[in-house]
Amino acid sequence: MREKILLLGGGIAGLSTALALGRSDREITIIDRDPPPPETSADEAFDAWERRGDGHVRHSHAFLARLHNIIRDNSPQLLQDLLDAGCREIMFHDNLPIDRQAEYISEAGDKDLTILTSRRTTLELVMRRYVARQPGVTFVTNTLVHGLVTEPQGNALKVLGVITEDEAGRHEIRADIIVDAAGKNSQAIDWLREKGATIEETSAPWLRSKKSKADLYPPKLGPDRDVMLVSLGISATADIERLKQAA
Repeated sequence: MREKILLLGGGIAGLSTALALGRSDREITIIDRDPPPPETSADEAFDAWERRGDGHVRHSHAFLARLHNIIRDNSPQLLQDLLDAGCREIMFHDNLPIDRQAEYISEAGDKDLTILTSRRTTLELVMRRYVARQPGVTFVTNTLVHGLVTEPQGNALKVLGVITEDEAGRHEIRADIIVDAAGKNSQAIDWLREKGATIEETSAPWLRSKKSKADLYPPKLGPDRDVMLVSLGISATADIERLKQAA
C-alpha cells in the first residue's frame, strides 16, 4: 500500500517538501488555502495570482546558494525550467565589489556559490508546475485547515489527519504523515497544545559579522570567506564549530 503524505501549505516550503519526499510509492497531497495559479504566463501570475499568506509575494526573491545547489544536483529539469522562465543565476564573481574584481582568482568551488533570483511569483509558479508533474502528487486548492484529527497513543499524541473546509463544507483527510508547511500563520502548535501535547521551544545563537562589505568577498578561502558562505546560505566550518560549542 502506498504511503500517504499530507502537506499543509502550497508555498515554497510545501513545494520543497514535496520534491524531497516524492517517490513512486507515495501519495502526496498538498493543501493550499489559495486558488491555483493562472495557466498562462509568469507575468500573469505576478499580476493576478492571489497568495494571501505571503505579504512579500510581489517582491523580488532569491534562492541562496545552498538551495540552488540542491535543485541543480537533484532536479536539473526544474533548474532549467526556472532559467527558461527568466530567473537569473548570479555567480560569485557577479557580487564582487568593483575594487576587488581585478584581484579575484577563480576557485573550483565558486560555482557552488551561485544565487538564483527572480520575482517570487515566478519562482513559485515554476516550482509548482514542476511538482504537479511528478507522479503521485495532488493539489487541493481553495481549502482551509481548521484542526487536527488525533488519538492518544500511550503518553504521546498521534496525528491522524486534518479537518479541512472548502466551498462544499468540512471534510476529514487522513494520512500516514502530516507535514506542517503553512509558515508563520500556522496554528498547528496551538491545535496540538489544545489536544494536550507538550511543545518545547528552544533557540541557539547565530554567527553575526560586523565586517565591511568588501571584507565579505575575499578572493581566497579563509575566515572572512566563511562569513560570506553563511550569508549565501551555506554553513561554513567556523559557524558549525560555533554552534557545536553553544549546544
